[in-house]
Amino acid sequence: MTAQTLEYWEYLDRTLGPDADYAGWSDLELSAPYVRMHAERAKAPFADLQPYLEAVERDGYVHPASQRLIGIWQEQFARLNLYDPGLAINEPPGMSVEDVVAALAERGLCLDHRRYGGPVYLDATDRGVPLRRAVGADGQANYLICSLRQLLPMVGDYDRILLAYDRELDPDHVLLDHLLTAFGASVTRLSLGRVPLDGSIKSSRHGGWESHTVDALADRALSDFEEEAFWLGLRLYFIAVLTRESPASFSPDVLRKQLQRAVRLIENGTERVDDDAYRAFLKTKRADGGYVDPYRLTVSLNERHKPVPKGNLLDEVFLP
Repeated sequence: MTAQTLEYWEYLDRTLGPDADYAGWSDLELSAPYVRMHAERAKAPFADLQPYLEAVERDGYVHPASQRLIGIWQEQFARLNLYDPGLAINEPPGMSVEDVVAALAERGLCLDHRRYGGPVYLDATDRGVPLRRAVGADGQANYLICSLRQLLPMVGDYDRILLAYDRELDPDHVLLDHLLTAFGASVTRLSLGRVPLDGSIKSSRHGGWESHTVDALADRALSDFEEEAFWLGLRLYFIAVLTRESPASFSPDVLRKQLQRAVRLIENGTERVDDDAYRAFLKTKRADGGYVDPYRLTVSLNERHKPVPKGNLLDEVFLP
């Protein structure tokens, strides 16, 4: 329901026709129009996006191109041995835009200027956070409202809400943290940096990443390594080596060293401890929010001078 997705759908239908068949398209083929759309910088007016938004709200509509892309992502999750959190589940948000705005207004957390022909602002200024526009004067809601439509109904159902997001979006997620906390949620924020390519960090909309897709990495790695080494080696590289901030550019040579390290761990990482000792070890890797920090945990696999239950970790976390 975000503008970025609706604009992509509108662009596809306008340039390729509404009857285009995307069934056999690859992720690279699906991405090319997206990159081209942003390069042309010709945003469609909200009036042209509204039919798509209404179809989503009314019928759970998903454009055929996005259906195909979700299928590709499911295949890639399986290829990486990742847990699929429900990519293909089309679950409507628990609140409408109006419900969210009303709930925020009750707590003094928004300024609704629509009756004057203006926008809706999220307001956490009493917490030192600047005003943030959430609904435009044309009625178009941004991704923060979309997030709140999903997250506000969850408050009370969980002990903690963990917000994992692109580091460049930190100000928006500080605001989300304040808003959710005002509704009684316990919130932890986890910002993640993007991995530089040749020293540069760019949005995916600009292209330049085409040789670094999941399939490209897998095809190169699996020509020399077994699947389990590929799964573990990627985790060692992207989590333990690059860390959350990704300070270094992507390096095929460093990735290969981690794939070799993964082979040795699989061959030799059989040290196991009983359940009590394993739980005690996991507690030492907890983040402030109480959950086990995946970065601390993954780095521990490279520890050489400390006792680490590598057998437990490989069997229960990294290669279950």
